[in-house]
Amino acid sequence: MSYCIFDNDCDVYVWDSEGGYGLMISKGRVGPPPEDIYGNTFNAVDLLEFLKENIDPIDHPEAGQQYFFTNPQGLYEKLMELRREGFMVPDYALDNVLRDIEKT
Repeated sequence: MSYCIFDNDCDVYVWDSEGGYGLMISKGRVGPPPEDIYGNTFNAVDLLEFLKENIDPIDHPEAGQQYFFTNPQGLYEKLMELRREGFMVPDYALDNVLRDIEKT
């Protein structure tokens, strides 16, 4: 299950898997896509061009890093650290991890 995935409000991808939790930290942020991105006129090539031209790199040593945690507490602590350092980690992702901590 995914707790959070790269989006306009999220710099991390967090998921649970067999034996623990995965965390990927984004290397960059993309602004909102053009309105017609979901229509028939905006094809995959256009999307790739848009992404190439509109990615703002995240200048931080953690950008692009990946982690695996065997327990939700370690994941929660890392997400809070990332948030303190300026990464976008939404409340809903933290809430989902907290629910897992309460289950253990």
